[in-house]
Amino acid sequence: LGGSLATLCVGHLLINFKQPQDDLQLETYGSPRTVGEKLSEELVSKLGADNIMRFVAKDSKNVSDMIPTIPFESLLRA
Repeated sequence: LGGSLATLCVGHLLINFKQPQDDLQLETYGSPRTVGEKLSEELVSKLGADNIMRFVAKDSKNVSDMIPTIPFESLLRA
């Protein structure tokens, strides 16, 4: 859950402390999806797409790690 906490922490810093975006970067490794589409778009607009990196594992047969797909898209839009 470290990646999820990092995502929430960056959102908290951007919203509550008006931190300049040059000082913050977000990198997660194998993290579940933490925020919905609307908040994700807001993080990208405030932090910048170049400052957000989300790494997920795929093997040579294109089989994904299950954890980064949770929750499924249909649950995020509800």
